[in-house]
Amino acid sequence: MERQKKSMFILLIVIAACIAMYFILTRVNAALEEADEEDTQYALSIDSADVTGFSYIYGDETYTFTLADEEWTCDQMEGEDLDEDSVMAVAQELCAIETEQVIEAPDDLEQYGLENPSNTFTVTYGDETVTILIGDYNDTTGYYYIKNADADDVYVVDSSVITSIETDPSGLVAEEEEESGSTSE
Repeated sequence: MERQKKSMFILLIVIAACIAMYFILTRVNAALEEADEEDTQYALSIDSADVTGFSYIYGDETYTFTLADEEWTCDQMEGEDLDEDSVMAVAQELCAIETEQVIEAPDDLEQYGLENPSNTFTVTYGDETVTILIGDYNDTTGYYYIKNADADDVYVVDSSVITSIETDPSGLVAEEEEESGSTSE
């Protein structure tokens, strides 16, 4: 009987320790996540609800998308119905470009491929237009160098950000709905 009481007491202490550790780890994780959010830097941060247009180069052509009367259009794709969700997804990517690193006011933009950028993105919101220059891709790190045309700093961003923005414009066209009442054999 004495042995059972001793075992039960030890078990209660272990359970209490586990519960205490759970609460401590929960608070530590919450603090770390909050610190990570505060440390996040953006090359561009705009409220996507304010965006009225954007453009980018695909192939040899600049595609310009405009939002009017809650509908997106593309000047180079007249007559095409655009998939509003897909176009808005590209706009949202442009609005929040998260950076991995900031290179403060480098002297030589050529080393980052920004003297002759490989692409140029513009975002229009309100009365403002921001131009983002896309520089070289670093094969070693998997990152691109980008720069706001009106600022001095160069930003290092994950390649997935750039590829999601440089989407084939034909992929932004709404799929035609099948005619109802069609017959099948």
